Amino acid sequence: MKLRSAPKSRKKNGSIVPCYLALFDILGFKQIIESQPLNAASRSLGNLERIVNDLRGRKDIESPDYLEVRWFQDTLIIIASGDTNRHLASLIKYCSALLAFTFFEGIFLRGAITQGELYITATAALGKPIVRAYAMEQNQEWVGCLLDLECVKAADEEAKRWLGESDMIFPYAVPFKNGAVRPEFVLNWPLCLISEYGLKALRSGWDKLALEGQHSWEVLRKVHNTDAFLQFLVAQKWRPKPHPRSSDSTVKPHWLANHDLYSLLENYREDNPAWPNSEKEKNNSRE
Repeated sequence: MKLRSAPKSRKKNGSIVPCYLALFDILGFKQIIESQPLNAASRSLGNLERIVNDLRGRKDIESPDYLEVRWFQDTLIIIASGDTNRHLASLIKYCSALLAFTFFEGIFLRGAITQGELYITATAALGKPIVRAYAMEQNQEWVGCLLDLECVKAADEEAKRWLGESDMIFPYAVPFKNGAVRPEFVLNWPLCLISEYGLKALRSGWDKLALEGQHSWEVLRKVHNTDAFLQFLVAQKWRPKPHPRSSDSTVKPHWLANHDLYSLLENYREDNPAWPNSEKEKNNSRE
C-alpha cells in the first residue's frame, strides 16, 4: 500500500489549516545509519512504513483521508487536518496503535502530540506545532508519547469525557533527559496489547528493547524508564492483571471486549502472520 497523497486542494497550492499533529523519533535510528549498512536502516524504515500505512486503513481507528504523513530520515510526522473531537480521537487511537505495534517489531518510538495552525502543501508542512512537538519529544527519556496540555485544555466536554472513559490518556510522571520527572498527560499505548496475543507481543518487544539496553548507558536509562511505566500500568491500571513480562498471559480484562482498540488488535493480528498466536491455536495447528 502506498502512502496516500495530500487532498486535491493541496496538490498545487498550500493552505493554512488548524491541526492536531504528532511527531515521532525512531530511537536508535541514527546509530543504525552510522554503524550498519544502509540496507539495515532501510529494512527498519520499511517495517515502520508498512505499519504506518496499514493502520491508516483501519476502520477501528476511523482515520479518513485527512490523516496525512510526512517523513524525514528518523522523524515521522502525522497530521490530522482539523480541530474537531473526531480529529483528536482518531490521532490518539492511531498513535497508540502505532507505538504498540512497532514495539512488537523492535521499532521504538518517542513522540508528542500538539495542536495549532500549520501551512501544509502536498509535500511539506511548517508551523509552531511542529516546533513545539519536536522540543517535547526530544526532552523525553523513554519509549512513549506525551499529549500537550494545550490539546486537553482546548477539548470540549464531550472530548474530555471520551478521553477519561476510554482510558486512552492519563497523567504520569514522565522522565526527562535532564533528570527531572514531571507530571504530563501520556498515551496509554500498551492498552492496545492487553490480550493473550498482545501480552506476548509486548514481551517480545520488551526482550528486544532490553537487548538494546546492553549497548550504552543512554539506552539503558530509556529501558529502565519504559519498564517503570509498564510496571506502573500493572500496579495502577491493570491490577490484578499480570506484568507484561510474566509467564501468565491468559488474562483478558472483560471491559476490553467493548473497547475501541480490541477489534483493532484482533483484526491486525489476523492480517499479520508474525503476530503471536494463542496456545489454543498452536495446539489446533498441530492436530
